[in-house]
Amino acid sequence: MTASPDPSQTPSTDPESDAVHTPESVFAALVAGETELSSEQLAVLSDIDAARASGFISSLSELEAPARFALLDALVEAEATSNLLDFSALHRAALRDEDPGVRALVVAGLATCEAPEIIPHLLEAAQSDPDETVRSEAAIALGGFALRAELGQLRPQLAEQVVAGLRNIATDNSEDPAVQAAAIASLGAVDQAWVPDLIYDAYESADPALRIGALQAMGRTADEYWLPSLVNAMDSPESDERYAAARAAGEMASEDAIVPLGELLDDESLDVVEAAATALGEIGGEGAEDRLQPYASHPDSSVREAVQIGIQAARFADDPLGLAGVAGPFAPPTDPAAEASDG
Repeated sequence: MTASPDPSQTPSTDPESDAVHTPESVFAALVAGETELSSEQLAVLSDIDAARASGFISSLSELEAPARFALLDALVEAEATSNLLDFSALHRAALRDEDPGVRALVVAGLATCEAPEIIPHLLEAAQSDPDETVRSEAAIALGGFALRAELGQLRPQLAEQVVAGLRNIATDNSEDPAVQAAAIASLGAVDQAWVPDLIYDAYESADPALRIGALQAMGRTADEYWLPSLVNAMDSPESDERYAAARAAGEMASEDAIVPLGELLDDESLDVVEAAATALGEIGGEGAEDRLQPYASHPDSSVREAVQIGIQAARFADDPLGLAGVAGPFAPPTDPAAEASDG
């Protein structure tokens, strides 16, 4: 009697499962029109050296701009969902792409990269790219390095370059206001004497973009000095300003913002409602949760999801170890004074 073959020993009939991928083989597949990359193919593109990255971008130059954008967008999305993938070398190489949409995409991809080596590339893009969207995205990406500079996590020379570069953009009145606004927002985390004046002047500006940049910067200061301005902006006739004020209040995480944020849960703009729900979750605590609960069954699915996530976040902020429902010997300590008053 012949024994049945062991499935684990049966050769695979799927050639893709047995393929050994290299960066060059993936490049060739992309140029040949293969648009869906497997996890194995993505993995071999991660952490490649600059020379191979340049080869990848040269290969993509044979494709039309929409196809290049789609492929690089797939890399950005994959990188955002995995801590194990790093396509920063590819993003840097693509900064020379002739299409501004592709350049803006890869600059946004670099926003998650913490390697100081990309700072000169971002500064060049923020100051010199011919497209204002690319310059704006680069100024936003530099915001993470501005925060690291403030925290002492960058070498002093690099920290100075980041802050000086953003300041030059923020104060250049010949620059597009949206680019200026991005630089102002990124400078919110910087604790230097000239920053509050920069924020105040932008907030008092008649330009909507500069006002929004100022509101974003206020949140990043984490200074409750700016809270009255944020609350005032929550009454703005412009939904973009109400949205920015709500997001900034969440970053500031002040309990004094709970009541005005609660009022925004009835805003006519669903984007503002979602921002307010998110902000209340970031602030956390029983007061924030109480404001959110009546909206847990909101008819709009996106708002409903934002509210439910906000409620969960508020509970976590109030009880990060999840001890509120624990009884017995592992219960959290109680307040003797409160127990005495209850008795």
